[in-house]
Amino acid sequence: MPEEWISLNEFMKRQHLGYEVALQMINNGDIEAKKTKGGRYKIKVRW
Repeated sequence: MPEEWISLNEFMKRQHLGYEVALQMINNGDIEAKKTKGGRYKIKVRW
């Protein structure tokens, strides 16, 4: 199954979520995310 890392903004657009809900999902461990050196989030998407 291929995987892709997308920005937090792209993830929110694809899932129709707001910023607070997306951060809550990251903090709860519902989605796999990593923080870049610049302080931005990258979200792992599996197809």
